[in-house]
Amino acid sequence: MLKFLLYTLFCILSADAVAQTAKTEMYDLVKKLLDDSTGYENVGDWAVKIPVIGIGGIRSAEDALEFLLVGAKAIEVGTANFLDPEATVKIIRGLETYCQRKKIESIAALIGSLQIYEN
Repeated sequence: MLKFLLYTLFCILSADAVAQTAKTEMYDLVKKLLDDSTGYENVGDWAVKIPVIGIGGIRSAEDALEFLLVGAKAIEVGTANFLDPEATVKIIRGLETYCQRKKIESIAALIGSLQIYEN
């Protein structure tokens, strides 16, 4: 039992540790997959032909939303399922609620919709 608890604790800590790095790296990856000469001003204009999947520290709808905004075509929920077997269902419901509140008809509209304003 102690081994299981230590493993679970390690997984939780490792997920938190990689979450921000995973989003940043995914954003950079999506950006590098594109032709820099296109002149697109926001991520939503990008047309990545290789689907990128967001993985790392996704425990809430907000976490999932962040990955979708930076260009993930899908997300994977891992460690959160150890803590709560219904985590994935809660994340889906949270995304549905967000879309309803913001009057977004399709989750696809969120993918890559992050806009970056540079000085």
